[in-house]
Amino acid sequence: MRRRDKGSILDDASGLMAPGGSQAWSIYGLGLVLPLLIFAYAGKSFLLRESFYLSSRGIVELYGDSARWMAAFYLGIALFVHARWWWGGKGYEQVHHTLMGVACLFFIGGYFGASVCALAGV
Repeated sequence: MRRRDKGSILDDASGLMAPGGSQAWSIYGLGLVLPLLIFAYAGKSFLLRESFYLSSRGIVELYGDSARWMAAFYLGIALFVHARWWWGGKGYEQVHHTLMGVACLFFIGGYFGASVCALAGV
């Protein structure tokens, strides 16, 4: 049995995190499939007005307008993951950074909107 040296697991993880990596599964799996799954959940949350998020108290269920704001939050996460792994993995730096900035606006705005609606009882 071959023994792995201590740095090999960390080296594998750092290769996965590099946006310019050449692993096709990370570009297609993390750049297309994962964002599509998150986007599908965001669409479901927006249409059905039911969503959740994880807090320090556990899972908090949201309904109504706060769920729609949370759908914007999830859309921002999907856009962030897509920009990071798809456009960053292909080397389109300008598109990569622009989409990540737009994604940050979506998930910051969506989170604060959901929090305000939840606190207001909407």
